[in-house]
Parts: sequence; C-alpha cells; structure tokens
Amino acid sequence: MKAAKFNQIVESRLKKVRKILENRAKDYGKNDDRLYTFNEGARYSNWTPAQTLDGMLLKHVISYKEILADINAGRTVTRKRFEEKMGDLINYYIIQEAVMLESGLIK
Repeated sequence: MKAAKFNQIVESRLKKVRKILENRAKDYGKNDDRLYTFNEGARYSNWTPAQTLDGMLLKHVISYKEILADINAGRTVTRKRFEEKMGDLINYYIIQEAVMLESGLIK
C-alpha cells in the first residue's frame, strides 16, 4: 500500500474516532466525568474501572475474532461491520488509556 493511501486511512479513522468519542460523551459521561460509566460500573461490580472497562471491551474483541473467523471461512464481511468494529476497539483502548492514567497506578 502506498503511503498516501495509508495516510488517508489514518486520517479517516482519526476523524471517526473523534466524532464517536465526542458523541459517546453525551451518552456515557455525567457531570463532566468522561469516564463516569466505567467508574460507576466499578462501584457496582467491586472491580476497578480498568477491569470494568476490560469486561466491556471483551465483547468487541470477541466480535472482531468472529469477523476474522468469517473471513477465514470465506464469508463476506461488509466494510460497515468491519469499520464499526475497528472503531470500537480503537475507542475502547483510548478510553482504557485514560482510565489507567487516571488511576494513578501508571507513572
């Protein structure tokens, strides 16, 4: 793949990530706490926010693995499904970075 095409993919993904994370802030944030859902989930589950997020991330990892299984079995995967799952994974890893840094356990 030529560098220009790769850079185009990167820029497109970064725009999507920003848009989704901004929109999700309205759904999952509260009182200006962008990590509210994960902090609240931790309170309910007696897990850390990072563990809570990891549990939520797992469903996206499984879905991604299913996409790979479909491809390996010769089944067609729509671009929409693939791009949505890639976005989910990227977004959750970004949120996990924020959760981990907020915990103070990462120096």
